[in-house]
Amino acid sequence: SAAPTVDWAFLRSKMITDTGRANVDRARDSFNNRLAAAQAVGRPAEIDWAYYADALPDADIASLKADTEAYMSNLGSIEYDESADLAEHSAEESKWASFAKYCSEKAEAMQAMKAESEEHKLTDDYSLNRLYSRFDGLYEDNWTQLQDVEFVKAMEPADTSEELTDAAREEIK
Repeated sequence: SAAPTVDWAFLRSKMITDTGRANVDRARDSFNNRLAAAQAVGRPAEIDWAYYADALPDADIASLKADTEAYMSNLGSIEYDESADLAEHSAEESKWASFAKYCSEKAEAMQAMKAESEEHKLTDDYSLNRLYSRFDGLYEDNWTQLQDVEFVKAMEPADTSEELTDAAREEIK
């Protein structure tokens, strides 16, 4: 009998993280354990028709044997058509390919953002004035936010209109 095979190295190579590779390794081990268990069972023994003929003399074992053999001969062999699996695999592969493309585009965009931020970070040569002139409206937004802060209100003491109990006063000390 033909044993199923899986290209575990290929599946492992498709994993991005160590966790993914560990999951593939666990799946491989589980698959191999199940395959070994299935192969250990072996094939069923042939039917001992003579034993049944002796043990059941009132039953027509010969006709039962003929019926069983006729039924088994009509079963035919099971053929595996892999086209459906290949079509599904191709669809899954294209999904992952588009996801990989999306991820690489996002990674490239992040690299571009990083390069731009490195190019425009504040240094002795790259002043705040240059930053404000590069981003239109940034200076006005910051100035407006600064003006909106109510410094006097922030400096007022906390509301202590309620009298504290003796226990609360002791806790504060």
